[in-house]
Amino acid sequence: MSETFPHYIEFRHVYKTFSKPVLVDANFYVDGGQTVAIIGRSG
Repeated sequence: MSETFPHYIEFRHVYKTFSKPVLVDANFYVDGGQTVAIIGRSG
């Protein structure tokens, strides 16, 4: 039996909070071989 799996990572409804919300209900997926960076203001 050979099973195939999708070659991606999926993020659903991601939240991140410090003193204020930074990510609110973020959804995205990353295909195999891709690199993703989430950046914002410093300070």
